[in-house]
Amino acid sequence: MNTRWLAPLYAYPGPDSPVWRAFLTLRHVHAVVINPASGYRGNLHVVDAGNWHWAVTQCHRRGIVTIGYLSTKWGSRPREELRAEMDAYRSDFAIDGFFLDETSTALAHLPLYIELRRLIPGMLVLNPGTQIHPQYFRLADVIVTRETDKAEIVPTPDELKVENQCCHILTGIDALRTLQQLQKFPNLGYRWFTEKAGDYTQMPDFIRLLDSELL
Repeated sequence: MNTRWLAPLYAYPGPDSPVWRAFLTLRHVHAVVINPASGYRGNLHVVDAGNWHWAVTQCHRRGIVTIGYLSTKWGSRPREELRAEMDAYRSDFAIDGFFLDETSTALAHLPLYIELRRLIPGMLVLNPGTQIHPQYFRLADVIVTRETDKAEIVPTPDELKVENQCCHILTGIDALRTLQQLQKFPNLGYRWFTEKAGDYTQMPDFIRLLDSELL
């Protein structure tokens, strides 16, 4: 598999958004995280709901998988609350899976994620943002094993053992230097770059640069 983008693109969507317009020109996107309000519990304003529906529709037209953002608070959120939020997403948006943020790395919480996996027939991405016990890889399609602003990225031996299942989210870095580093590991899986502190002002040009350089 060629390296592809898995994008937690938290910029507000819509036809007038320069970030989303640039994003929708990318050639190598596999999935994008849909995140209306740090998750989704329904009752969006009609204009906001319309813009998020526009984003989901545009992604599907391009063959991009849409996955809903859900925080698990390191395994501490009640199961009923998580199920209710998943139901709200499915009721209002045609999403294809879920991005479980703040994933616990503790084996004690593994049963929670096993239960959530059973409730998610589509794509499942876990985001501990760090290395995680190998048993979690049996549940997820992709695991974010790195969130960092360091330019020198060398995958760990454990990451290289699970080809095409890892994702690195890199913030505030020298894009070309990091791309050159990561291109040494074409089977790592997925990656995404974003500006530091969620500042998307330079993101449109940044997105075009990354797509032109990705192998």
